Amino acid sequence: MRKYLSLFCTAALVSALVCVVATGCGNTPAGAGSSSDGYSQVQEDGSGSLDQPPASSEESGEGHSPDVDRDAADDLPASYVYTAEDNIIPMSESATIDGITWQILACEKTTEFGDRKLENLNYFYGDDDIDDKGNLLKGHYYMFVTFRYTNTTDSEVEILRNAKGISWLDERYIIREYATDCIYIDEYWNGGAPNEVYHYRLAPGESVTSELGYIVRSEVADEVEESYRECMALRFADCWTDFGGSTDPDAVFVELEY
Repeated sequence: MRKYLSLFCTAALVSALVCVVATGCGNTPAGAGSSSDGYSQVQEDGSGSLDQPPASSEESGEGHSPDVDRDAADDLPASYVYTAEDNIIPMSESATIDGITWQILACEKTTEFGDRKLENLNYFYGDDDIDDKGNLLKGHYYMFVTFRYTNTTDSEVEILRNAKGISWLDERYIIREYATDCIYIDEYWNGGAPNEVYHYRLAPGESVTSELGYIVRSEVADEVEESYRECMALRFADCWTDFGGSTDPDAVFVELEY
């Protein structure tokens, strides 16, 4: 398997780190770094703009969602992140975030890599977790998500096509598990640095469709309960707090169907 992947190892590692930092949650709950939106609006000189994480609910005065009484539960962790039902949209709807319209066209949950481009699979875990055709072993699985991105602005925008990963929400909209590692894209973008293959530069009014693959590791899959809602986070700022619950009031989640 290494012979297929060695060429892209460096780009894969950087891309994975971008995914984790961009989400701000990953698989490590507290102390995660700051995040950007679902894409970075990059200037001609290469500089980008990153959103500042919002204050925690205690600091901002936002409090909990009015329709859910989380404080009544006795199983809450010391620190947790939640959202509200109004921040979740179905896959049939699109979301426009800072001038870019995101639409999820399809989603597939599978352990098989299929006839996709093996050379674009940036798998950097143990070789015994995957076979030479890209099929996953040991309880891991892929989530392949097809996105369409449309630039609705009147200027060129450089986007980061891999969104903020998959989140599993319980009945109180608390995020219980995360899968942020985007390790496949059907077409690399070669207009930038080697570690920017997930980027894309959209002209005004231009659309592009891309299939991306996220990996759900077995240790995450084992913790996901059937009642949890499986969502793709298109926009979600880092809002971990040292204690209690916090949220991003401008978050956008898409409930996945497959």
